[in-house]
Amino acid sequence: MRSVYMEINYKYAGLGRRFTALIIDYTIVGIISLPVTLWFIEYILKPQLFIGIIAGFYLLVYYPLIFLITYLIYSINPITSRWQGTLGKRITGIYVINQDGTKLTKTKMLGRSIFPYITPFMLFIILFTSFDEVILYIHIIIVIHAIVCIGFIMPAFTPKKVALHDIIFKTYVVGGKL
Repeated sequence: MRSVYMEINYKYAGLGRRFTALIIDYTIVGIISLPVTLWFIEYILKPQLFIGIIAGFYLLVYYPLIFLITYLIYSINPITSRWQGTLGKRITGIYVINQDGTKLTKTKMLGRSIFPYITPFMLFIILFTSFDEVILYIHIIIVIHAIVCIGFIMPAFTPKKVALHDIIFKTYVVGGKL
């Protein structure tokens, strides 16, 4: 039996629209995450530690983690629902699909969303390791961070305007109506 491959013509979303959607989404998530982080530091951790440099350290450590958790909660349902995108993506008129045109599963969306955050998690690991291992981790982080940064600008240079996480998870970000 012969298989037939049909190329679907989509209007692929360029770097500008994707970046605008990301800024909108990060603004929304940031507005939610900062008060949650401050509340977490002040009330869940020891209240007497919420002063000066120690508070700044806790903010530096916990804000990225709470931001990521908030972003995942914010994005998992809209991307896997009939919207197929976050509020930022919908405002800019783009949505995320599998390469075959179907909606993403929650598992694929989770992997696709976590991938760009590998470097911050590695930085978090550094804070809790011995000094001897820090140099090794820094080199690994520099390489991974460079790959992730290149991955974010790839839509400007690829024919189907795919980023690294789109290639890995076999997705497209496309414009138009659902």
